[in-house]
Amino acid sequence: MYVVADPLDGYIDVFNHGLRLESLRLLFDLPESISYGDDRADEADDHLLGERLDALMTYLDKSPRTEEPTTTGEPARALSPESENSLPPLFATDFWPGLFVGGVAALLLLGLVAGVLGIVAAVLRRRTPPVLRTQALKLAAPSKPSEAYLRRTAGTELSAAADALAETNDAGWQALALAWERFDAAMFLVDGDIEGLGSPGGPHTDPATLLAVIVLARASRNALDGDTNDRCCAVNPLHGPAAGRRHVRVSAQGNRRRMLSLCPLCLDAATAAPHELRERKLTLPGPAGTRVPYDEAEGIPLSALRDGINRLADKVRENAPAE
Repeated sequence: MYVVADPLDGYIDVFNHGLRLESLRLLFDLPESISYGDDRADEADDHLLGERLDALMTYLDKSPRTEEPTTTGEPARALSPESENSLPPLFATDFWPGLFVGGVAALLLLGLVAGVLGIVAAVLRRRTPPVLRTQALKLAAPSKPSEAYLRRTAGTELSAAADALAETNDAGWQALALAWERFDAAMFLVDGDIEGLGSPGGPHTDPATLLAVIVLARASRNALDGDTNDRCCAVNPLHGPAAGRRHVRVSAQGNRRRMLSLCPLCLDAATAAPHELRERKLTLPGPAGTRVPYDEAEGIPLSALRDGINRLADKVRENAPAE
């Protein structure tokens, strides 16, 4: 009779080898108080193995006898040290499933990183509007810009015009003089403080003045590029230079038409979809959250824009000493 007593877990197992005892009874009917112990055995450090082994001897003495020796079979053999400590091959078990899951996780992580970078880039683009080429202005210019957008764009355009004037070396003297006149007028409107436009604590500049700054700064760069066009789109000056003039109606009230300078996009709309011009007309932030058409906004400099960009620059210089 082999008795295996585990001092760590407190389990007791019995294996019959050749005694005339009912082996199945020993295997399946051994009382749990002997094989696993009771609550007292669980709380004791030695699991009360001594008492339980004494109870086992009493139980074996009282077990029924058989005519022939019986056996319960041999216990499972322990693994050899070599087999017990050997590792599976590298590409076995969970390698391929793990590789697939890892690839999927890598793709998800890549998508997450790309999404975060996209959000950060979008925020940066909103905080610092890009300097757009003239051809792209009409496609990117909003019709209802916020004051923050106008302030950021004015600072960006002024900085771009300053850099262009500092780096130019092939512009003719007439183009260079025109560019400087427009740039100086824009600087007059912000008291020469470009950095103050991007600072939350900078001096307050009303939306109409900010729009005049944007128009003058862009016109300065256009002059350096050889475009001396004196007119910008009357529907939305943020669209850039005008390409022609057309009788159009941009007011929802009445049927009065006006001869206006229009950018190429608005010229096409004036023929194909005239009603769209009213939706494209630029409005500026007004008091108490209202919107005001830019050509109705109060402000002496901007009112001169209807007569051309050069007239706007002259009007600014005329008012500069008084300010």
